[in-house]
Amino acid sequence: MVVEVPRGTVIFEEGDPAEAMFLIGHGRVQISKRGRGGKQETLTYLERDEFFGEMALYDPAPRSARATAAEDSILG
Repeated sequence: MVVEVPRGTVIFEEGDPAEAMFLIGHGRVQISKRGRGGKQETLTYLERDEFFGEMALYDPAPRSARATAAEDSILG
């Protein structure tokens, strides 16, 4: 399945059930985690041809970080 995700859209939240992994076909995704004072702290930015959310394939635990479209993105 291919999905277009507008900039600023939260793809998944920290604590959400892990159900799928994603491949970035176009765009950029920010991975962040709730830090001190409950504010999001950026861990990394992912670019085209990078995967994220792959731990869902190995561990059914809830998501450990938030993924947000940093640019208009196309994900598979």
